[in-house]
Amino acid sequence: MIHRKTIYGRVWHCCQSCQYWPERRGEYVERNSKPLSGELCEFCQLMIREGDCTPLTRVVEGVVRRVDG
Repeated sequence: MIHRKTIYGRVWHCCQSCQYWPERRGEYVERNSKPLSGELCEFCQLMIREGDCTPLTRVVEGVVRRVDG
């Protein structure tokens, strides 16, 4: 699952449907797995628990693509 945070932020997001999901290119850091440091967004955690999370799940040739399934 893709995780993003703003360049200087500490909070990681994993749900593209999160209102705080970083979208502007050049303004976020992205990982293909759960980060080892920082915090996970409370809203993302809530969406995961409630089944409302829309994740990005892989990077293909440098382009992030959502995998439905």
